[in-house]
Amino acid sequence: MTRKKKKGKFALPVLTSIRSVVIFLLLAFCSQPAPAQNNSVFFFNEVSLSLNRTFEKNNAGNGRFGFGLGVYHVSLREKTVNLLFGFEYNRTTRFIDWMYEGHFAHSADITWSVNTLSIPFFVRVNAGKHVRYFAEAGVFLDLNISARRKGTMYVYDYEEWQKEEIYPFNDKPDITTINYGFSAGVGISIPISKIRLILRPDYKFVVKPVYDYYDQIYNRYFMFSAGLCF
Repeated sequence: MTRKKKKGKFALPVLTSIRSVVIFLLLAFCSQPAPAQNNSVFFFNEVSLSLNRTFEKNNAGNGRFGFGLGVYHVSLREKTVNLLFGFEYNRTTRFIDWMYEGHFAHSADITWSVNTLSIPFFVRVNAGKHVRYFAEAGVFLDLNISARRKGTMYVYDYEEWQKEEIYPFNDKPDITTINYGFSAGVGISIPISKIRLILRPDYKFVVKPVYDYYDQIYNRYFMFSAGLCF
C-alpha cells in the first residue's frame, strides 16, 4: 500500500503570481541605469557561478554536488559596508539510502534534486584597500520551483509479509513552495583591471523542511561561488 501524496500548502495560482512578480522585477531592474560611478547600464553589477554540496544527517544518506548562478546589485561599493540584493538559481542534489513510504512500503537508494529561486538580502563588511577581505551575512527567501526523486520502491502485501513488489520509480514529490533562512560566509575581492574577482564560500540554512512526510528533508548546503563585480 503506497502512501498518498500530501497536497502542497500553497495553491498553483499563488505560485504563478509569485513567478510573475519575480519576472517583472528582473525586467524592470535590468532596464534601470546604475549610478554614473559604476559605468554600467545594468542594475545588477555582480554575477557569479557556484558549486554546492548538500549533507544529510538523517536517513543514512549523504550529500551530492549541485550548481547555481546568481545576479546581484551591490550598493555602497566604495564603503566598508556594502548592501547586496539579488536573485539566485540553485540546483541541489542528495542521495538517501532509505525512506518510509507508509505502513506497507518504503523506498531505497533515492536520488533527490531540488530547483530553487532564491532572493537574498546580505550585508558585506570589507577590510583592506587593494585586495579586500570580507565577511557577509543575511537572509533569503526561497521559491522552490520543482523537485524530482529517483529510486527503488518496495511494497509489501499486508496479509503475507513475505511477498513484495519491487519497482523503480521516478516522480515529482510534493515540496514546500516557499521557504526562508539565513546565510553567512567569508570571501576575498581581487581587483582585475576595472572589475573585481569575487571568491566566497558560504553556508545556507533554511528554516523549514523542503519535504515533510514521515521523513524530513532540509535543503541546507555549503556553497562556493566565483564571480565578477563590475
